[in-house]
Amino acid sequence: MKKEITNLEEQTLKELRKLHEELRRGNSLKNKLLQGIFVGFGTFLGATVVVGLLIFILTKLASVQILGPVIQDIVDMVHHTQQS
Repeated sequence: MKKEITNLEEQTLKELRKLHEELRRGNSLKNKLLQGIFVGFGTFLGATVVVGLLIFILTKLASVQILGPVIQDIVDMVHHTQQS
């Protein structure tokens, strides 16, 4: 029984040290909120760049006769969606 209590005390101390370290580093709710905002903004910005490059490449490929009509339909659909 005494061994179990000692083991439990050691685990509790270990968890308290980890909690103290996290608080000392500043891993607070405010920091996590800011991190979430920046991750969301980065994702939005990255997706915008990827879609822009995709449209640019598709526009250049529209001059190929075999793929031209299909690609032009896709580009027109994207432009129509952006205007709505």
